[in-house]
Amino acid sequence: MLAITDHAEGTLSGVGREALLEQRSRLRAIQTELGDALRLLHGVELNIGPNGELDYDLEFRRGFDWCLASVHDHFELDRAAQTKRIVTAMQDPTVRMIGHICRRE
Repeated sequence: MLAITDHAEGTLSGVGREALLEQRSRLRAIQTELGDALRLLHGVELNIGPNGELDYDLEFRRGFDWCLASVHDHFELDRAAQTKRIVTAMQDPTVRMIGHICRRE
């Protein structure tokens, strides 16, 4: 398996919905060519907002094979608020992985 992911639109270098849908279409076409030799997963790295909210609506996120969620901003939040936002993101049914949660110094 190989997951292809881009940052979602809520990040500095994020990709919008239309570009992600185009990418998904291209990956599905490549998957057809590959057959069973390799499974391609279409994924996205979501931003975890200050209250645990994620990029895109739930229905759009459900269209991905793989969603990871990461903290990209609001590093000034205290420990309790940071923990709450991450736990909230972990409870989302589309999130399969949490990325780089360490505080930047």
